[in-house]
Amino acid sequence: MKSGENYWVVGLLLLFVIGPAEEIFWRGYVQQRLGKRFSIVGSMVLATAVYTLVHIASFNFMLIMAAMVCGVFWSLMY
Repeated sequence: MKSGENYWVVGLLLLFVIGPAEEIFWRGYVQQRLGKRFSIVGSMVLATAVYTLVHIASFNFMLIMAAMVCGVFWSLMY
């Protein structure tokens, strides 16, 4: 948000494009592929761990923790 982008545009992109695309990739592809190789719980744990680790590059502790909690929740939902 430091670049001065419009909050509404960013919010709408996150809601309708970025969020669904991420979940299609992480749950529909990554977790599904891991599920073919590991148990259901194993695939959930690995998908959540990788999803969390991807957010480490942000160096934002709250974002990393949110990714972990949301990753667990979305894995359970999937």
